[in-house]
Amino acid sequence: MIRRILTLALAVAAALSLAACTPAREPQPVPADSASPVPRAAGTEEAEGELLAALAGLFDNTEDGTIVFRCWFEPGSGPSPWEGGDRETLLPELEALFSACSWTADGEEAAGEPEAPELPEGAAGAIQLMGELENTVWMRYNSPYVRIDSGEGSRYYHTAEFRTLYRGLEELWYRHMGPEIISGLQEGLDELAQAGRVTARLTRLGREVEVSALQMEQIKALIGSRDWMLLPGGPQSGGARGEAGLVISGGDGPEFSFYEGTGYVWYQFCRRSFSRGGGEDCLFPELCALLGLDDVEPEPCMTPEAAKEAVLAGLDEIFAASEDGPAMCYHADPGSGSSRWGNLDSGARSRLRELFAACDWMDAGAEYTGEIEGKERAAMLLYDKGDAPEGAAFLLTLHSMGAGAEFSMYRGQPYVKMYDRYYETGDYARLYEDLERLWYEYMGDGIDAYVQNLLEEHFAGRTVTVRVVRGGEVLARTEWAWSEAGPQIVALLAESRWISVPAWYNRPPEDAGRLILSDGQGGEVVFHECRPFLTAYGFHYKSVDEAGEEKPLFGGMCGILGLDGQEPQG
Repeated sequence: MIRRILTLALAVAAALSLAACTPAREPQPVPADSASPVPRAAGTEEAEGELLAALAGLFDNTEDGTIVFRCWFEPGSGPSPWEGGDRETLLPELEALFSACSWTADGEEAAGEPEAPELPEGAAGAIQLMGELENTVWMRYNSPYVRIDSGEGSRYYHTAEFRTLYRGLEELWYRHMGPEIISGLQEGLDELAQAGRVTARLTRLGREVEVSALQMEQIKALIGSRDWMLLPGGPQSGGARGEAGLVISGGDGPEFSFYEGTGYVWYQFCRRSFSRGGGEDCLFPELCALLGLDDVEPEPCMTPEAAKEAVLAGLDEIFAASEDGPAMCYHADPGSGSSRWGNLDSGARSRLRELFAACDWMDAGAEYTGEIEGKERAAMLLYDKGDAPEGAAFLLTLHSMGAGAEFSMYRGQPYVKMYDRYYETGDYARLYEDLERLWYEYMGDGIDAYVQNLLEEHFAGRTVTVRVVRGGEVLARTEWAWSEAGPQIVALLAESRWISVPAWYNRPPEDAGRLILSDGQGGEVVFHECRPFLTAYGFHYKSVDEAGEEKPLFGGMCGILGLDGQEPQG
């Protein structure tokens, strides 16, 4: 029987896909947040005046009349500072950005400041304008607040146009710091040239050529023909996770890695180029032509038909590689072991083949790219936040018994890995949900049987102590031999279907009501009041009906044990 327990999976996966596939951000003229003007709230002129005065005060409180404009492009790292922003050049631009917004003063605290999402490429997590140490202006990504720090303390100001303001500040930083990003790359190439012999290696074909001094100058000019954004070595490192297409190196210094098909360049950390005037944003083809490697064609991709055949052939190979049938593993809790459905038979093979054949497939190459990594990170983030459907997996794998995973797929990402190659499908959300349902179809009866036998194996032949606890207070307590009520409890559990859920994000609040069965030797089984959860041996199970809806247990347990006065609370 196919279980109807994961009805939210498609919606969650679709939402994740939209979030994870946000296109790379390129500096450009700042658009308005709305087509119609935003009405200025009462008191906004006063709040705006305070903000403008604070901005001017930053310059007044420095020895040379310049401030530091800092952006944090990677959480946990240091800032990227633009030093020397002078009053004449920078202050009018800042005043124009802040004056375009409507403001309200929020006093010394910010209420309801949202958690920042994952950053788009090239975006800053935080921005600071700094005069002296105690005179600063702060903004965070996706926050509607500006914080003013001074010797008198901190004050918060709120604006509905925070996204426009923040983009404007980012663009301002890039506009003034762009030449320094370019010069940093060019100086790195000069250091390579000074080290002696410089070579360029085309990694895909294993070809290597020597780079002349003239060609090094041409490469520097090519870098100077682009604009650049910073992508530190953390989650924003983009394409610099797979194998670079072209590597320029010399001596023992850091290498320059240029990525085929993207604007990513890795030198100490990642940067991304984008075009001026609509030209190519990827340096790779121009570099190949400059170095006499222009006869190199891009890596050929499979046709969609060939990609589907390759996926199905890989599936057949997994089954053929295991004498007793492969295993499908259901990773419901990041950091823990998997739930294993082993020895898949020919019937399971046919079902899996039908699911994979119903999808459209494209070849995504043999490299583990930054885009793939980003979607895997986003999939795991759902579970970090507790946003995944209960009972759902964050990762599904399929492999020959005793071998590593030959197939793997993360929730919410369009990529699957079949052996050493990646394939992409637009039908990933449906496929993932169908695979989850298939796993529960085959494994569900085993989970049900385990939960039903759990108490019998634990308490049989023993005296059981039962207590009802709510808000840390014991409201009722009783004691009885398992044989008196045990069969009725097992029968109650058998009326439910059960799903396994990670305890670490689904656990009810500590002060919530619970009915606790104890054997007096340290072993306990807990029935939770607010949700139909059962906790035993550190594992967490949820009671559902045939439709996948929650099926309460607390009231039925109280009835069996003569504790009818303990009415369930929400």
